[in-house]
Formats: sequence, structure tokens, C-alpha cells
Amino acid sequence: MKVFTNYLSAILLMSVLLIGCKDDKEVVPKSTISYDGSDYDLSNAVLLDYGRYPPHEGSYQELFLSSPDVVIREKAGKIDSVYGTGHAIFFRLFTAGIGELAEGEYTFDFSNGPFESGSFVYSYAVFNANFVLRNQVAHVMIAGTVTVKKEKTDYRITFDCVEDTGKHINGFFKGPLKVYDEK
Repeated sequence: MKVFTNYLSAILLMSVLLIGCKDDKEVVPKSTISYDGSDYDLSNAVLLDYGRYPPHEGSYQELFLSSPDVVIREKAGKIDSVYGTGHAIFFRLFTAGIGELAEGEYTFDFSNGPFESGSFVYSYAVFNANFVLRNQVAHVMIAGTVTVKKEKTDYRITFDCVEDTGKHINGFFKGPLKVYDEK
């Protein structure tokens, strides 16, 4: 009987230990953009692919990340209009990718070009913008980095930038990109 009790105790102890173990899944931050002490949700991601863009190195692409209430209408596979009220950040990128956003780090380039692959130029963010009335204040980037990683169909985009008044705009987005071929 003592052997049975020892086995039962061991089985119960193992059960408690296994139930108490946590799954070691990675904690993914929420898709947000942060500016001036406030966080704004991001849920949409669009990439406009213009292809090779001489005399610049690489492909010219535009990345548009926006909040849930910003809606992009399309017509015949092209963007027709953007409407709604919300928040967005826009990056004009030069990338090695064609048809998709290439992984890597993109650094702000304030020169007049030609632009190298792995750089971004004229970029801005808007908050509480009305996309129908075009009632918005653009916070234009003057420095920063954008880091892109891809996992299957999802992208992880991290950005840390400085806008024209010297304030930081940073954030993270995880999800798929809707790609529009603009070549």
C-alpha cells in the first residue's frame, strides 16, 4: 500500500507541475503608433509597389499603416480613395524587394538622391485626421529607422523616427500587407 501511495503522490506532483508550466510563446506587442505621450492603434497595412526606379538603387515603394477607421477603397485593383477619420503613418521606401517589402533596416535619407536601397525619404504621420475633408496636420519625418521582418505572410514593422518639431514618433505593426502593383 505504501508503494501505491508513493506512486500516486508522484503522479499528482507531476500533474501539478505540468499544469503550472506556462507556454513559452513570444509576447508580441500591440500594433500601435506613439506620439507625444499617446498611443494610437494600427490595423491596416498597404504597400504600393512602383518597381525599379532609376536613377535610384532598388525599388520605390510606399508603405501606409493606418488605424481601423481609415478605409481604402479600390477600383479595378487600384486604390481609388481613402476615407474615414483616424491615424496613419506613411513611408516612402527604397527597397531591394520587388512585389513585396524586403526585410532589413531602412534609414532616413535627407539627401536629394539618388537614393540607396535600405533608405526612406519623405515620410509623415497624421493623427485624428479626416481623410475625406483632408483635414490633417502632417508630422514630417526628419530622421529615423524602419525595421522590417517577415514571418510567413505577416510582417513585423518597427519604426522610431523624429518629426520636424523634434518629437519622436515610434511604433510597431504586425500583420499582412495588401500589395498594389503600381508599375
